[in-house]
Amino acid sequence: MLIRSLSWFLGLSAVVCVGCEQNDNYQTLSGVQTATAIDSLTTRAQVQQFVRRWGDYCYGFIVADSLAPNCTTTQLCLSPEKRRSWVKADFDGDGRTDLLVTGRNSKHFLSARNIICILNKRQPGLQSVWLAKGEYNCAVAQVSYLNKKPIIRYAHVLYGRLQKLRANISPQLVCQADTLVFKEPGFIEYNRAPKDYQIQQIALSTEACFGSCPIFDLCLSRNGAATYRAKAYNKQKGTFTAMVDAPTIKELWTLLNYLDFPQLEEKYSVGISDQPTCTLTITYANGKVKTIVDYGEQGTFGLQRVYKLLFALRGSQAWK
Repeated sequence: MLIRSLSWFLGLSAVVCVGCEQNDNYQTLSGVQTATAIDSLTTRAQVQQFVRRWGDYCYGFIVADSLAPNCTTTQLCLSPEKRRSWVKADFDGDGRTDLLVTGRNSKHFLSARNIICILNKRQPGLQSVWLAKGEYNCAVAQVSYLNKKPIIRYAHVLYGRLQKLRANISPQLVCQADTLVFKEPGFIEYNRAPKDYQIQQIALSTEACFGSCPIFDLCLSRNGAATYRAKAYNKQKGTFTAMVDAPTIKELWTLLNYLDFPQLEEKYSVGISDQPTCTLTITYANGKVKTIVDYGEQGTFGLQRVYKLLFALRGSQAWK
């Protein structure tokens, strides 16, 4: 009954439009509020009105941390006593007050979770980072502190684990909790002691969705040699090669090491239909291979950043 109940709620997202004002998780607002508006917020009603000005997607935003009944039996990672629907803190360390808000965009679909952090940037102004945007994964967040710096404890239900749940397995096993820290341009899972896994090669392969999702294969070696096979819904079509610049290689290799990728799940899945699937294959440490299959391309915050960097290579390199 647990699987059937929660899967039904998760499946609602297949028929509910949760399109955002911009496709990216990062969005900047200028000319609507002043840079010090967050400091003046003192009530839930004020916060709700503030968020509703953030664009069409947020016009009906409801500030609320309460969970739908289907989530209360699985969302056991973070105690409800320590959660707040909105919290002010300096998440990016620039000396200005930022805002973390939990809520939803509908009075009817209680499972659709929205968690947004609005950063009070000096330039170009207020910027939003969505941790959950219409998600049906029972996401919750709470602010804590590490070395006197604010961090976010973020927990959600892993749909892939939920599908495997059996009566003799504790519901706690389907709940994943992570510590998020801010690293430009957004939040990422915290790693206290990153290791150097001696990555030799990265390969990304994408598959079709119900729509025009890019389909391609990309292989990138440690020395910068890259092969790009554009299959469908890319600006180009065919097989190309290039030498990727050293700073980009360093950024990708450093990011993957920071993610502690050997410890990540081998499969990730979102609870909605018609999404794209990507397969990330990392060869490291003299021939070891880590393969991650990600239906929905939303596995972790860190993986989302890896995908974004690899997707960007299609247009940033001199492919021949």
